Amino acid sequence: MLFKFSTTDLLSTALVDVATGHRAYNIDTVLLSDSEDSGFTRLESPTPKLTTLSFSSTSSSFLSERSSRPLPPPDAERHRTTIADAAGRILAHITWTGRQPDITIGDEHVGDLTKLFGSSTVRFMPKILAVPTRFNTEYVWNATPTSLTLIDYDTEQVKGMFHQDVLRIPSSLKQKASLPSLKRSKSFVRTHVSGVGQNYLEFEPTPLVEPVEIIISFIMMEILRRGRFDLTPYEFRRPKFWRLQEARDLVLKQLRRGTI
Repeated sequence: MLFKFSTTDLLSTALVDVATGHRAYNIDTVLLSDSEDSGFTRLESPTPKLTTLSFSSTSSSFLSERSSRPLPPPDAERHRTTIADAAGRILAHITWTGRQPDITIGDEHVGDLTKLFGSSTVRFMPKILAVPTRFNTEYVWNATPTSLTLIDYDTEQVKGMFHQDVLRIPSSLKQKASLPSLKRSKSFVRTHVSGVGQNYLEFEPTPLVEPVEIIISFIMMEILRRGRFDLTPYEFRRPKFWRLQEARDLVLKQLRRGTI
């Protein structure tokens, strides 16, 4: 399955099925009023938990080393992200209190990130962030400063991939019927410039889970990836400015490398 993002804002976009050219999913995020309840869970485990998305580009860590995380301030903004199919049926929603997500998929209230992923703790590695899925412990999201992939560690095969800021070669349309889903990486050329090109999410469907759960886990992993590797953080309020800032940060990093 190959989906094209209609905008650069991961939380306010449409996912277009490249095979059909039709819109498959709508992702929409709105600011909640003060009267709406979003709820959150206090953590009391002494083990570092994967619960809060780090939107801070000043920290390379997204896990708390303390026994519990502080609750969001009373004035923390609350947002709701909904994912609907092409017919408008809501398949999942995420309620955000500050940067804490509370996830519901279909009729199942999943909760925070510890429930979405297959582990409540994550090993720190210098150049990679590996987080297992809950539907298959062999399926692991691998994030690096420049990539995000879903890997089946049992077969060592790539099952999902985020193609960011790429140009897609049209001739691949003629070949897709004879090629396995994730053998088309050569169909994409990276521009290496933030905001230039298109973004695509590609993954192989599995009977173990609905596609919407893979989409949600991808969104969370992409935001976590940015916090872990000190990349430009996602911002709810100014998504367009966020991409401009990302491009600026990339240029400044290149300039710094050139002067060292």
